[in-house]
Amino acid sequence: MSINLYTPDRRTAFSYQLEFDTKADQWTEVKLPVDKFVAHSYGRPMPNMKLTPSQVHSVGILLGDKKPGPFEILVDSIVVE
Repeated sequence: MSINLYTPDRRTAFSYQLEFDTKADQWTEVKLPVDKFVAHSYGRPMPNMKLTPSQVHSVGILLGDKKPGPFEILVDSIVVE
């Protein structure tokens, strides 16, 4: 699973991404350091672009395991600092 952070950048299909693990039927607190997020455009990494936390205006969660079937993710809160 990955978190995508979006900034008001005018580039198409652009986000800062970082993968994280989950476990079925287990509540997990996930802390993702801002400096570990990598800029991506059209799925390709764009190194050396730093994320400015104050510019984040939206968040996406992506499940990309290519396995068909239902899934559920419960989110209590998301904080960018």
